[in-house]
Amino acid sequence: MEKRYNELDSLRGLAASTVVLGHLALLVFAVNAPPSWLRWRELVMLANRTPLTLLMSGGAAVRFFFVLSGFVLMLPFLRYKENPYFPYLVKRICRIYLPYLAAVAVALAGDCLLGHHPLSLFGGSLEPTWAKPISWKLIVQHVVMLGRFDAQQFDTVLWSLVQEMRISILYPLIALAVLKLRRWKLLALVIAIEAGVLAVPFFFPHADISLVSYPMTLHFSCMFTLGAWLAMERERIREWMQRMSKPAKAWLAGVAFLMYSMGVKTLWGDQIQLHLVHRIEGIHTITRWANVMFLGYFPIWVGDWVATICAAIAICFALTDRRTKKVLNHKLVLLTGRASYSLYLVHAIVLYTLLYLLWGTHYFVLLLPGYFVLTILLTIVFYRWIEIPSMKLGRYLAKRMTAPVDSAKPLSAAAD
Repeated sequence: MEKRYNELDSLRGLAASTVVLGHLALLVFAVNAPPSWLRWRELVMLANRTPLTLLMSGGAAVRFFFVLSGFVLMLPFLRYKENPYFPYLVKRICRIYLPYLAAVAVALAGDCLLGHHPLSLFGGSLEPTWAKPISWKLIVQHVVMLGRFDAQQFDTVLWSLVQEMRISILYPLIALAVLKLRRWKLLALVIAIEAGVLAVPFFFPHADISLVSYPMTLHFSCMFTLGAWLAMERERIREWMQRMSKPAKAWLAGVAFLMYSMGVKTLWGDQIQLHLVHRIEGIHTITRWANVMFLGYFPIWVGDWVATICAAIAICFALTDRRTKKVLNHKLVLLTGRASYSLYLVHAIVLYTLLYLLWGTHYFVLLLPGYFVLTILLTIVFYRWIEIPSMKLGRYLAKRMTAPVDSAKPLSAAAD
């Protein structure tokens, strides 16, 4: 009988929803936003000072995805003694890469029809998408996922899929390390990799450590490794959680919630970057050994790992805590989870389409309702006609490749 962790579907759906809300929240910080938006801006700023900022924690959600993927991809390696690489890779290409290509095509069409000029009213994180001229080189780089390129020009979320696919190709090595190394050796390996990544901005101030860079591929692969280790140790974790007292569980959940919601954004925020880092720069004995790029990257790195550890704790609760499982198995939450990948891929395309169509017109008030309605509709279409057929194709091809030597049924899990 096939086993599926529905709770992980739900976690992915909830995390994807925070990405959707997070990109919407950025709009209220437009340089020339309508006066009616100033009240919304105040509300968002207030929410960012409270645990409600969790609803807009899109950056932390991506780290959550990486841990979840590491967990789910590990399950077949634990169940089967032999896992042929090419059938695994074919399934992963169909699961991640084909919907990614479809999203690139849709976003590219929107860019061709509506883009080519910046939305001058929007700056910061919103500026790159559809604001620059299209080049064949950039299109090819999106397709092959290689080199240094702007993975946010067509669709602001595509950078994470570039990293997901790269790490998926190398994932059997992660699984092998988790299976063969003792926990302390595995921890030492992760620390060594992260020390190497931290050394890049420390010793090479002008090196590329953008979101699609290869050093960041190594950094994010460590998050996959944590997820893989959780999968291997899930029974021990279950026993440990069952022995934990209710006050201890409440304390652990509360700390993880506060750190994921407020701690991560504090580490990534301007206060750390502008005040703490600048004060550190004023200490001559430290700046002799460091540089501005490293000092700016270090709190971001710490925030990444705070989000990663909190994601791991959430997975532990999802798999072991009765109340958490009940919430995550609610029909509405499960529905969002099943289509979370499609939701993640299409929501920014809808957002920028509406921005370019409605800005400067009397219909701009339709942006908010249009964003939610059209995102839901396009998610359903994408899930039904792109994501599901891609998964079926992957399973069919993998079965054809393994049928002569292995008739065992494959394991189905949250990320397939």
